[in-house]
Amino acid sequence: PAPAMKLVEVVSSVLTAPPAVEAVTRLARELGKEPVAVGDRPGFVADGLLFGYLNQAAAMYEANYASREDIDAAMKLGCGLPMGPLALLDLIGIDTARTVLEAMYSASHDRLHAPAPVLGQLSEAGLTGR
Repeated sequence: PAPAMKLVEVVSSVLTAPPAVEAVTRLARELGKEPVAVGDRPGFVADGLLFGYLNQAAAMYEANYASREDIDAAMKLGCGLPMGPLALLDLIGIDTARTVLEAMYSASHDRLHAPAPVLGQLSEAGLTGR
C-alpha cells in the first residue's frame, strides 16, 4: 500500500511544467518518501516491472515448471525477496493483478504484460486470492 512504501514515482509528461515536478519532489521528501522521476506509462516503473515478474511466475506455474511452493521458495531464497511471487499475487488479488496486466498490455502490447491464461481461469472460477 502507498502509505507504507518509501517510493513515490513522480510522473511527468510533455505537458508537465518542470516547477510542478520540483514541487512534488520536494513534498515527497518532506513526507519522508524517496521520489524517482518516471515517464507516464501504465504501471510507471515499479509496477511495470513487478507485474511483469508476477505474470511470468504465473506462466511458469501454468507450464508446470515448478510447484507454487517451489516457485515462491526459489525467489525468496535465491533472490532474497521477503515474499514469493505467487504468494504476492494471492495477496494483491489474482483478479486485481489480471486487470492491471490487461491495462498495461492494452497500452503497450508488451507481451511481458499479456496476462497468463491461468490468471483468467482462476479469476473466472472465483479463486481470486486474499
